[in-house]
Amino acid sequence: MKEYISPPPLKRQRLTQPVDKAEIPTTDFTPISPPTPGALRIFSWNINGIEPFVQPYLQKSIKSFFKPATNTVKRKRPRDTGSVTSDGENDEAGGWSKGDREDPAKEGPASLRLVLGRYGWPQIFCLQEVKVKPGDSKTMEAIRQAVNDPIGSNYEPVQSGKSTTASLSDGGPEYKVEFNLPADPYNAKGFGGKVYGVATIVRRDFMAEAVQEIREVPWDREGRIQIIETKELSLPLGLLSEPLPTCADSDDDKEAEELAKSKFAIINIYAVNGTTNPYRSTHTGEQVGTRHDRKLAVHSEILIEAKTLEAKGFHVIIAGDLNVACTKLDGHPKLRTTPYQHVLNRRDFVQKFFLGQDLDMAPSKAAYNGYEKRLSQAGDIQSFSGVDTFRNRHIFKQRFSYHPRGVPWGSTCDRVDLIITSQSLEDNILDSGIYDSPRDRGPSDHCPIWVEIGSRMKSRRDTSEV
Repeated sequence: MKEYISPPPLKRQRLTQPVDKAEIPTTDFTPISPPTPGALRIFSWNINGIEPFVQPYLQKSIKSFFKPATNTVKRKRPRDTGSVTSDGENDEAGGWSKGDREDPAKEGPASLRLVLGRYGWPQIFCLQEVKVKPGDSKTMEAIRQAVNDPIGSNYEPVQSGKSTTASLSDGGPEYKVEFNLPADPYNAKGFGGKVYGVATIVRRDFMAEAVQEIREVPWDREGRIQIIETKELSLPLGLLSEPLPTCADSDDDKEAEELAKSKFAIINIYAVNGTTNPYRSTHTGEQVGTRHDRKLAVHSEILIEAKTLEAKGFHVIIAGDLNVACTKLDGHPKLRTTPYQHVLNRRDFVQKFFLGQDLDMAPSKAAYNGYEKRLSQAGDIQSFSGVDTFRNRHIFKQRFSYHPRGVPWGSTCDRVDLIITSQSLEDNILDSGIYDSPRDRGPSDHCPIWVEIGSRMKSRRDTSEV
C-alpha cells in the first residue's frame, strides 16, 4: 500500500498578519516617553489652525474681571473646516465623541500650555499651518499668553537662579513664540489671509542661553520657513535642571568631547503640497508654473540652506510637515501614485535629502517602490544625506502622522511629518516618535512628532514589526 503524502499548500503561509489599518488607539493619549535629562528635545506639529487654542484669550470682555465659578467651563470648538463631512456627523468615526468637540484635550479647554507640559517641556516646539493673518498682533499676543498660562492660576513667573530662567506656577518653564506669516499677495490669499504660517515656541531659558538667531529666508514669502540657529553649546544641557553627570563610560568619551561645543540649526518647515493649481511670481503675479513646480523648487531651496549651514559648522535638523511620504512603509493603504507627478515629487525629495542611503531598512528593497535607481537619476544633485530620525529608531514600524478627519481612524493615513538630521548626528539620536492617537491629534489632522538629541551613543533600535 502506497503511503499517502499530503500536497504542499497552495499559498505560502503568512509569517505576519496583514496590516489593514493603523494601530487602533485607546481613548487616551499615547503613553509619553519621559524626557532624557540634558537632551535637546524637539517637537513638531502641523496644528491646522491655532484658533481653538487661543479663543479664550481673544474673547476677553468685561466678564474677565470677574472670577468664574469653575475653571472647567466648556467652550464650543469651532467647526473643523478640514472635515469632509458636516459638523459632528462623523466625529465618532474620526476619533471624537460629541462631547469631545467642546473639549479637544478632555482636560479643560484646548490648551497649548497643557500640550507643552504633556510632552515634557521641550526646548523647541515647531508649529506649522498656524493660519494667522499677517499683522494680526492680537492673535499673536494671545498665542504668547496661551503658552505661558498655567491652567487655574495667574501668569506670574517665579524667578529662580539667573534672571533668564523662569518657572511658572505649574512648575514648568516660560516660553517665547516667534512667527513667520505669509506676505505673498498672489500665492497666499483666501480665507481672509488665514493660510499657511509657521511659529516656533522656544523655552525662554534656552532662548537666552543657547539661541543666536531666529530668521526667515528671502525665497519664502508664504510663511513656510523659520531657521533657529544656536550658539556653541554643550550636551548634555543643564538648563532648568540640576547639574548633570558627564558620560562615565569610556566608550562615550570621544563623542561627548566632539559635542562639547556644537552649533545646531533647526529648520521649521511647512513644505508646499504639490497640485496643478497655478504658482505665480510673488512680485508680478504672472503664472510661472504649478504648485508641483514650486514644490520641487522648495526642495532645492531647503537643500541649499541645509548644505550652506553644514558648511558653516552647524548640525542641521529639519523638522515639519514635508508633505512627502518616502516609502511604502509610510503610506496606508498605499502611497499616493496618481497623478504621476506625486511619484516624481517623492523621487525628487528622496534624491535630494537621502541620496546614497538605504532608507528602507526593511527586508525587501521593493518597499522603495523602485527608488533603488535613484543614484543613476540624480545627475549633479548634491544630497543632504540626511537621517530620518523616526526610521533610525523604529526600523519596521508603520506609524503615521497624518490622519484626515471625517474618516475612520487608521483607514487612510501617511507619515508626511518628518524630522531629518545631518549625518553627523546619527549616533546622537536618543529617541524619536509620533504621538498618534485621536486625542494627541486634537483639533488638527496631524499628530505631533518628536526627537531627542543627546551626547551618548544611540541604544539598540526598535526592530519589532507592527
